[in-house]
Amino acid sequence: MTDIHDAPLPLRPRWQPLRLGLVDLFYYDDEEIWLRDGNLLLRGNNGTGKSKVLAMTLPFLLDGQLIPSRVEPDGDPGKRMEWNLLLGGQYQERLGYVWMEFGREDNGTPEFCTLGCGMRAVAGRGAPERWFFITPQRVRRDLRLVDGNGRALSRDRLLEALGDRGELHTSSAQYRARVDERLFRLGHHRFEALLNLLIQLRQPQLSKRPDERALSSALTEALPPLDQAVLNDVADAFRNLEEERSTLDGLNEARAAVGEFLRHYRGYCAVAARRRAQDVHQAQSAWERVGAELRETAQALSAAEAARDFEERRQGFLDRKLGQSRIELQTLRDSPEMRDANRLKEAEARAAERRGICQTLKDRLAHLVADINRQEARLAEDRQRCAQESAARMRALSAWLEPARTAGIANAHEAALAPLELPDGGPAPRSGADPAIDRAAEATQAQVQRRTHAIAQARRLIRALQEAEQREGRDRERREEAIKAMEQLDQARARAADALDEEGATLVSALRHALETNRELRQEDPEALLAELQDWCQSLSGENPAQHALLQSYNAARDALRSAKEAVERTRAEAQAAVTALEEERSRIEQGELAEPPIPYTRSPEARQDLAGAPLWQLVDFEDGLSATERAGLEAALESSGLLDAWVIPDGTLWNDTTWDRMLRPSTAVARNLLDVLRIAIDPKDAAASRVEPQTLAGILSCIGWGEQAHSAWVDAEGRWRLGPASGAWGKSEPAYIGHAAREAARRRRLGEIAEALEELQAQIQALDEDIERLDDRLRVLEREWQALPSDRALRAAHQRHDDLRERLARSRDAVEHFTRVLEQSKAASERCRDARDKGALDLDLPADAAGLDTVDAALIQYEKLAAGFWPSLRHHWERLQRARELAEQVAELAERRAEQRDALDRAKAGQREAEEIWHTLKETLGAGVEQLQRRIRETEAHIEDLETQHVENRNKHAAAIAEASRFSERHASLTISLQQKEQERRAAIDVLADFTQIGLLRIATPALDAPERDTPWPVDPAVRLARQMEQSLSNVEHDDIAWRRHQQGLYDRFQPLQQTLSRYNHSAHIEQDGELLLVRVIFQSRPCGPDELAESLDAEVAERKALLDAKERELLEAHLMSDVATHLQQLIGDGERMVERINQELEHRPTSTGMKLRLAWVPLDEASGAAPAGLAEARKRLLRQTVAAWSGEDRSAVGDFLQRRIDEVRQSDDGGTLIQHLAHALDYRRWHRFTVERWQGGRWRPAYGPASGGERALVVTLPLFAAASSHYGGAAPEAPRLVMLDEAFAGIDDDSRAKCLGLMAQFDLDFMLTSEREWGCYAEVPGLAIAQLVRHEGIDAVYLSRWTWDGSQRRPDEPPPMTAPVAEEAALAGQDDDDPQQSLF
Repeated sequence: MTDIHDAPLPLRPRWQPLRLGLVDLFYYDDEEIWLRDGNLLLRGNNGTGKSKVLAMTLPFLLDGQLIPSRVEPDGDPGKRMEWNLLLGGQYQERLGYVWMEFGREDNGTPEFCTLGCGMRAVAGRGAPERWFFITPQRVRRDLRLVDGNGRALSRDRLLEALGDRGELHTSSAQYRARVDERLFRLGHHRFEALLNLLIQLRQPQLSKRPDERALSSALTEALPPLDQAVLNDVADAFRNLEEERSTLDGLNEARAAVGEFLRHYRGYCAVAARRRAQDVHQAQSAWERVGAELRETAQALSAAEAARDFEERRQGFLDRKLGQSRIELQTLRDSPEMRDANRLKEAEARAAERRGICQTLKDRLAHLVADINRQEARLAEDRQRCAQESAARMRALSAWLEPARTAGIANAHEAALAPLELPDGGPAPRSGADPAIDRAAEATQAQVQRRTHAIAQARRLIRALQEAEQREGRDRERREEAIKAMEQLDQARARAADALDEEGATLVSALRHALETNRELRQEDPEALLAELQDWCQSLSGENPAQHALLQSYNAARDALRSAKEAVERTRAEAQAAVTALEEERSRIEQGELAEPPIPYTRSPEARQDLAGAPLWQLVDFEDGLSATERAGLEAALESSGLLDAWVIPDGTLWNDTTWDRMLRPSTAVARNLLDVLRIAIDPKDAAASRVEPQTLAGILSCIGWGEQAHSAWVDAEGRWRLGPASGAWGKSEPAYIGHAAREAARRRRLGEIAEALEELQAQIQALDEDIERLDDRLRVLEREWQALPSDRALRAAHQRHDDLRERLARSRDAVEHFTRVLEQSKAASERCRDARDKGALDLDLPADAAGLDTVDAALIQYEKLAAGFWPSLRHHWERLQRARELAEQVAELAERRAEQRDALDRAKAGQREAEEIWHTLKETLGAGVEQLQRRIRETEAHIEDLETQHVENRNKHAAAIAEASRFSERHASLTISLQQKEQERRAAIDVLADFTQIGLLRIATPALDAPERDTPWPVDPAVRLARQMEQSLSNVEHDDIAWRRHQQGLYDRFQPLQQTLSRYNHSAHIEQDGELLLVRVIFQSRPCGPDELAESLDAEVAERKALLDAKERELLEAHLMSDVATHLQQLIGDGERMVERINQELEHRPTSTGMKLRLAWVPLDEASGAAPAGLAEARKRLLRQTVAAWSGEDRSAVGDFLQRRIDEVRQSDDGGTLIQHLAHALDYRRWHRFTVERWQGGRWRPAYGPASGGERALVVTLPLFAAASSHYGGAAPEAPRLVMLDEAFAGIDDDSRAKCLGLMAQFDLDFMLTSEREWGCYAEVPGLAIAQLVRHEGIDAVYLSRWTWDGSQRRPDEPPPMTAPVAEEAALAGQDDDDPQQSLF
């Protein structure tokens, strides 16, 4: 380029950067920097802002994104673009611009393109507002970004300044696309890859982070992809197979569904078969069991009837014998001898009675003597015990007197006991209930109570003193504790105040971080909000301002996202409705619905309802001799003229003139007519059409001429027609209505159109689903960000704690004062209690100390304890004395009763002797005859008793025999009926098994088992044998009710997927109920069949279609993959190899000063590790060996199989992609290779990522990236700029290597922007370079620029660009000093 007085001009036909500028950015007011030959070096010490200039220009002006990782060379997220405007709070609001001018020469005419970005930042609002512009105008020459007052233009004023010579964008994506379209023309994907590469190259000190994988990826993206036109051709060819593949996939899917269902259905049928076989088996077993039981019952019935008859005969015999014995007994009892026997018996009874009375009196006398002896022994023992108890009472009195003396009540004690005359109570008898004992006990107890009351009174006085002293001690401790608590609360309040400040700072910091990192929940002015929040944190006055503001932002963002989602969902619903309509249309077409010509608006849709006849197009067909073009023209003429869909009346007459329809009827015939080209084809199955007579139709066709002629009605093969005065013409590519073949072709075309439309709609729905998912993701992110906002609960808790501590501290101070007053009162109370104790002890004659009172109290307790034991013992002693006196009286009374008993016994003995004498006398005179009679009576009575016993037993046996015979008779009848029922059940089970076999379910359950071929009803024996064979074959099948219900439910569950799968391919399936059986029936190709038959049919159909599809795919493989794709891949891989060779040639001439040589290697991936697709090495070798035309059959097979396998693998792994995406991925040769960098070392090439110096590592990373950038630009437009950026360029590399690296960029024809602390870049290898030296001093908000130029041989200082004004202002500025000494703008 050359420099003129106000701006540089381009000299090259491609775009090169000429100038860049910054307006009100960083420490620049309005700065302009020129480039030399497209190159610029920004140098200076650290902190001068050279990296800032690079960050704000490139690649930002190409990318347009403000993300720190893409703007800042080091990717530091803490560096924000708003800082470059506000300078960390120096400005509250600032607007600035950054721009770069590109230029090129187009046939001697300079052309310019300026890219720029305007930004406006406001303190506290986060990321700045930004807008981008692209214009051919030149800043400061044609376009001013600063007005006459030195203020940067707003966006609206910039839009006015651009006018129709520029474009302004607010979307970075749109701006980026326009930059690519204007300068590069790489396309979205490759332009994005180029920007990523430039960002990677711009990383500071790149040598410290070598990444071989990133390098390989960058170089791979630089290679051109497979030509889209080739992919489109292949996709079109593959798409022709999609319908057949889809049909095959549908058959495969249907077969898989049928197979999965049949597996369960076979199990279901096996359970059903097992249950039916079991029913037959169980019915046969039941029939056999009942028959055997019937035979056994018949035998038992005969035996029971015989036993019944025998017992009946024996019962009659016993009745006769019993009657005879009873008559004999009555006769013996009525004889005279029986009266003498009765007298003897009465005398014997009286003698026995007398003997009993004597024995009773003897027993009573013996008992009475024993009682007297016992009582006398007890009396002697009681008298001895009373003497011992008297002595014990005297000892107890002596022991009782001692505690009485100690307790001070001895006199009262003796006075109370004197009336009792202890120990025996005196000469008069006394008992334990004597009132004198109670009076003495009450007197002693009264003395104890009086003394106890006095002790208690003294103790109360002592206790009052102790309590007063304890209160005084407690009050003193409470006062000390209150003082200590007050001091602790004061310290805690101070800590709470510090924690309160810390919580406020934490909340503000957390909210600041959230606002900086949030993607959805943002705030326009976060700093203002944070400041307001900080003020609120100190007081908590009112509502949390941040929560209120963020809630509004959250609601607004959520409503906006929901509205957007609802709009997308509405669009999706519309698309889904269109899909449903198309699918319904496709279903109607596939079910045989005929396509009809459009109904004209002049005809009512119901006009032809129930009308006899048919439209003309349904009644005719083309003659075989007509060509396709003539057929299309003829149908077009008939359709255009209205004849095609005109209605033919059966008799050729018009029934009603008001039908608002076109009717055809015969007219005058012509020589050349439609009968020459159309034949009559009336469908006899169509009731309405078949009523049209062929003669009528022939008459109509004969009156319409074929070809142009003088007749009033004619049509020709070119689509022309005439009907009376009307004429016209139309055309169509193919017939659609006349003839079955045309209608079928039209049906197929429409199905294809529907398929394409459905594919487009499905893609649209998928994209809309992605939009919905993206909006859902944004809503979820918004919700997460809202939920993740920092809570002010900790701050509120800190405030609450501080306030609580402050209140508690005030209460603590009050408590200290209160406890001081209470302590003084306690001291006074203690003195009063001490005086009262001393006075009370003196009055009560008791000790004043607690120990003395304890002694008196213990003695009194001991006295009371002895008293409690003495009185019961005294009562017991007196009671014992009383009982001894009573016992002596009882002994005397018993002695008197003993004498009386002896007298009564003597009298009883005399009466006994008299009665026995009478009995012995009667016995001697009457005894022998009476004895014999009594013996006969006893024998007869015993015989009768035995007969009665036998009679009862026999009667029971007879009843039992009758019941047994009746029971067996009833059982026999019941079993006879049961056997008939079992016979019917067996027949029913056999019939059910026969029906099960006839409907084909046995074949599904047990394919290997053949059913007997007999007409129903089946004989029993073959059916039972079949059932047993089925049970043996299905012995492992669970067939209980639970298993049956599980299989039935499972059948419904598995039938739904089968039905859905078959319905997708126009096959229907349904379930029929046959008793408890569920029969599955499928309509496949209009033929009903079972699941097993369907599986066999599908297997045959799939095999046939697979063979046809394979043949067509082989044809397609040969026609496209082996010609277009293989040839293109061969060219691209060869171009890649040659590109690597060119890069290596350049690297060969650029060794480092140490002699290190580098080269790129482009190698295929390793198949063994799984990184490369199988067969890549062999296919690549054949692709590079020779041209496709010279390939052998083996070569074609190897490469074709590889490519086909890649396509199949991608399609199987990605169900959601389109065919173009699948082909682009499968045939992307770039993903089959990787790039590596190698260095020459030790006489051979080795991997370069090994131990090396910092400079060598930098070369290993940067030089291949230069090559990648050059390769990227090789795929761009010829006039595209070729830019690279380096931050802290070539750190750690020696001068010679730097020179060669810069020279290598020149060799690659790359324009560069560099930053460096010490580099000047003045090397012979560099043809031209602009150098900007940046100087900045701490405390001065300005940057000084000194400009230098390197022309390839000499470095010289350069002048700053002139401050040229717009043309309208030149006159006003003409009088200003031309020698302004200002060298730079601050």
